[in-house]
Parts: sequence; C-alpha cells; structure tokens
Amino acid sequence: MIRSLDHLVLTVADLQATLHFYGKILGLQVRSFGEGRFALHFGAQKINLHPVGGGLMPVAKVPQAGSADLCFLIRGTLEDQIDALELAGIPVELGPVARSGASGAIRSIYLRDPDGNLIELAEPLVEPLPAVPRTAFQLRPATTADAAACLEIYAPIVRGSHISFEHDVPSQVEFAARIARYRESHAWWIAEREGEVVAYAYACPHRERAAYAIAAEVSVYVAPQAHREGVARALYLELLAGLQQAGVHKAYAIITLPNPSSLAFHESLGFRPLAQFPAAGRKFDRLWDVAWWVRELG
Repeated sequence: MIRSLDHLVLTVADLQATLHFYGKILGLQVRSFGEGRFALHFGAQKINLHPVGGGLMPVAKVPQAGSADLCFLIRGTLEDQIDALELAGIPVELGPVARSGASGAIRSIYLRDPDGNLIELAEPLVEPLPAVPRTAFQLRPATTADAAACLEIYAPIVRGSHISFEHDVPSQVEFAARIARYRESHAWWIAEREGEVVAYAYACPHRERAAYAIAAEVSVYVAPQAHREGVARALYLELLAGLQQAGVHKAYAIITLPNPSSLAFHESLGFRPLAQFPAAGRKFDRLWDVAWWVRELG
C-alpha cells in the first residue's frame, strides 16, 4: 500500500535553464547530490532533474522534455507572483482561475518552464465555515465544575481505544485544570441534553512559542448515547467560529489511525490531510500511525 509520495523526476533539455527557472524565478531550493545530479526541494518534497539522454538508469520508456504538469502552492498572493513573473519576462497563459486542489479550493495561474512543461501556481482559498446547525443539544462554555462529566466521557476512550494517546486516565483535579487552562488560552465547549453533558470540544495551543499563536489544535469527544446525532458537528463549528473571530488562522486535528469515521467527519468540515507520521506512538503494545489534518480559518 502506498504511504506517501517521495519524489518526482522531471526530464529536462537544458539543465542550467531549468535550475534558473525553478531556483531563481519560482524560489525552489536547488541541491546537488550524487555525481553531478541536481534536485529541486520544496517543503518535504523534491523533484529530481534528469537531462534528456542522461546516463542514469532506469528511465521512462520514452524520456522527453515538456511532458509534465506540475502544481505548486505558493506563499503570498497570486498578484505578487504575477508581478514577479512579468519582471522576469515569463508570460502567464491562463488565470487567475478557481480550481480544486488536493488540499481544497485553490486559485491558480498557468505558465511554462523552459521545456514547455505546464506549471500551475496556486494559492489556497479559505472555505467559509458553515453556520452552526440547530440542534436539540444546549451548547455552552465549560467551567471547571464540568470536569467530572467530561472525564466520564473521556475515561473509557483512554482505557479502551487508541484514539487518545494517554495511557492513564487523568484525575478530576488535572482535568479541571485543563479546562481552566484551555478556556483561558482558547475555548472549551460542552453539549448538554436535559442537563446531562454528552459531548465536549476544545482548542489548545498548537505549540507553546509565541509565533505559533496563529494556530490551534482541536478535539471533540462524544458520549456513546449521543453518537450520530450531529452534536460533534455543532460543537466543532461553534469552536471554529470562535477561533476565527479570535484571529486564529489554522486549526489542526491530530488523528490516530485507523479512524475512518473521524477522517470523514473532519473532511466534511473542510479539513484536509496535511501529513501522516508512521509508527508515531505506542499504546496497547503496538505502534500507531498519526495523521495531521488542517482547516484554514483565515
């Protein structure tokens, strides 16, 4: 089974022209490796460059320049990118136009590299949050007095599933402290039905250092008697709307795999897969993969 994409290979007619286009014009990092070989790096991905007629084997059945179609997400705006391309004398063939990317809605322009390969440069578009749906549940901010009720939902998940990576159930005192801490830094919401707490959702810091304040991690837990009744969706949308109003730009969901229902739930709310970490944690004497999903908020 395929885990992830490791790298791509691009066949090129003029290696130096290609290095200039991708390195100087588009800003990819050029690295040399092996015996006179070059690769273009961006994030965790890379493109190996293979000159037409190069000696490295094996190669594609008919290796020729000009046959690729590559899409890159950019930093900044498309307008800034268009201005930079105009200064470099590189024409834009099409765009800006709306497209659907692997990570959600995007806005794109199209141009050609020195070999005539089609290059798509795209900026992600923030999808608006749906309205919080009407529900039979009462939603309200949590207080430390809700610690016991929330812990009653959470404790069986710690003891009996891989969904939480905690090995031991926290004490009620510790759980109350978490509610107080995350209410102060972000938010903690609960859902009640006829006075009974049946679900909760909270946001917490993504990382402690100050620059990470634009992002938050989000989680939701639902009691068995309230599954499939829309309460998780209502809580999450309330939580995400509050984060957006507070100036948070990204919400991250950390999902231990396998968990197909959680993946489908987050996808329905506009979350997109960002990364997957194999064998990221050990629980119940086995290793578990972890997926990171992200929702753009602004």
